[in-house]
Amino acid sequence: MTLRGCAAAAAVLLSCICIGAKSYSYRLPPEVTDSVIPLTLPECESPQSVTASVRASATKSASWSLLLSAGADTLTVTLGLRPAGYFDPFDRSGVTITAASGSKILASASPSDGFATSAGEYNTLSVNASADRIVVSGGYHRLTPVVDFANPFGSIPHAISFRADGKVAVANTMVDIIYPPESVAKTAWTSESLHHYLSTAPLDPLEGYWDYLDRKTTPRRAREGGRYTLAVVKSLDRPGTYDILYVAGARVYSDRWRPAMRKGRLIPTDYVDHYDLEWIDATFVERTTDIHASVEQASILTLRFPLFESSLRFTRRDPIQ
Repeated sequence: MTLRGCAAAAAVLLSCICIGAKSYSYRLPPEVTDSVIPLTLPECESPQSVTASVRASATKSASWSLLLSAGADTLTVTLGLRPAGYFDPFDRSGVTITAASGSKILASASPSDGFATSAGEYNTLSVNASADRIVVSGGYHRLTPVVDFANPFGSIPHAISFRADGKVAVANTMVDIIYPPESVAKTAWTSESLHHYLSTAPLDPLEGYWDYLDRKTTPRRAREGGRYTLAVVKSLDRPGTYDILYVAGARVYSDRWRPAMRKGRLIPTDYVDHYDLEWIDATFVERTTDIHASVEQASILTLRFPLFESSLRFTRRDPIQ
């Protein structure tokens, strides 16, 4: 997803992982003149917020902008130097920041402190976009909020670009994205494909549906996230392991848990029917330390969380329905 621009080469995205809060760094040319450079974003589901930041410097006749696009609309946030006042004996220039959608000015400010005001000095311009607000920050040494206004799109921008009007020196460019917490549990399975696989495919002895049986928990250490129905299938992305998929039964964040989301992973050990366990708790926090699982009589799956003084047991549903 990019915004087409007139730069010869788009910025290079240096990292791409669509889970949690992530920072993406771009390698722009050190000097950009009268160009628009798209900042390629990873193709993931809509994030909770996006923050684009560029540290750059410009001559008195130049300015630079961050362009955030949603659909056919584009928000342009510009930082430029304004000339000194006619009666200013010290010939002091200043900074002007403007946010516009098309020809409509949505917000503007001329901060008096915190910004470098001489040509060739570096400032950082940062634009944070959530579904309802746009917050523009900037500064020389540290970021300070400058303007805050309602998001004219009502959605997260899907494309971001850097624009230089005149000659601009670029130090660094970053995009920080906060993804929904449930993104950690995303899989390629759907409820339908999972049911079809478990109903028709020759199954490994561990694969199938597992229903909640009972639990042993220490209330001060852990709370019940739900009485889950789970499915165990061979992992699609880590051969030799098994994915534990959520099917039903969530009580905590029940509105966010969807069938076929990953609830955990079973990793075989040297001991028969014993597994290292990776688990995603009810609040989408990954747990991987000192937890394990075992299968007894091919029908009881026990998940153990010693640090939380807790365990969960599930019984295999047979036959698969």
